[in-house]
Amino acid sequence: MTALLDTGFVLAMLAENDARHTACMKVMENEPNPLLPTPILTELAYMVIRDAGYAPFIKFLRFALAGTPRLVYP
Repeated sequence: MTALLDTGFVLAMLAENDARHTACMKVMENEPNPLLPTPILTELAYMVIRDAGYAPFIKFLRFALAGTPRLVYP
């Protein structure tokens, strides 16, 4: 099965204080080919930069551009 990541999932991954952080990280460890739809990047950028600044979002973009998760262009 392939996981399709959404904004809430990625936000929980990035925020260590989120109640779902640990569960989301376990999913990512066990998911060989997660998919990240590119349309969520705008919403994700707004929310992460607003709440945590640019550094966490840039770190996530580098992670995403390295190939995991795989970006999906609709």
